[in-house]
Amino acid sequence: MEGIMLRACRDTDENELCQATESIYCELLRKYSKSDIRVVIEDGRIAGWSYLRRPENALHAGFVFVYVVPSRRRQGIGTIVYRRLEAALSAVCDNWWSSYAASDAADSFALSVGFDYTNTNLYLVHHGMLVDYPSDGIRLCRPEDYPAAPDLWSREYAAMHRRIGLPYERKELSEAQREEEFRDFCAHIGNCYVLETEGRIVGFGQLFDDGSGIGSIAIDRAYAGRGYGTRLAAYMTNACIRRGCKNPCLYCESGNEDALHVYKKIG
Repeated sequence: MEGIMLRACRDTDENELCQATESIYCELLRKYSKSDIRVVIEDGRIAGWSYLRRPENALHAGFVFVYVVPSRRRQGIGTIVYRRLEAALSAVCDNWWSSYAASDAADSFALSVGFDYTNTNLYLVHHGMLVDYPSDGIRLCRPEDYPAAPDLWSREYAAMHRRIGLPYERKELSEAQREEEFRDFCAHIGNCYVLETEGRIVGFGQLFDDGSGIGSIAIDRAYAGRGYGTRLAAYMTNACIRRGCKNPCLYCESGNEDALHVYKKIG
């Protein structure tokens, strides 16, 4: 298997890659930036492709995706490609994730190369119409909202994983990492929102950088059941629409019933 090579994706590769890729993944192939795609070559022929997104800094998780054409699977190609991408990610961050259509074979591969666990995430797309919902207490983040706002998200994200049985642990940051997190928070502050009540931040959310949907959202568990999650999710969805996004989207763990209930309410 030493003959496996990864090379940059060219404009002339698009047709051949689409023909070699199962339809369920063609949309992803077209969506990903060509500069982040590598074509997998074995014995001079296309055997698949990969996508690697390096995070801006070690505070964020990277993303990796490996596709091997059906006729070349179970020959170790995917593992070799993944190990090369893993080495590239390890240089800039200490955790990363992947996303793929649910299948036992894909889950087995992910676990075999070292992913801690697999989980079914739902990709939800909004109908694109503004949501008429109260916006009391919601505003854009300010620098002084650090560290309360990101700490709320980190705490509740870890708690949500525990509730649905997933082995996620909240990472404690060093002083240097805290300083980097603050700079990162300020750099993305135009996409971040908080919900306040009684002078306290009880909700925090962040849009994807391109405004295409909700990247993260959390409500202090002590204030659950008061409609704050719906209010914040509606406000952020409206923000995407007003920025020109026709159908805001998000990902949600299939076991996160509280969040799914909120998202269904707002469309």
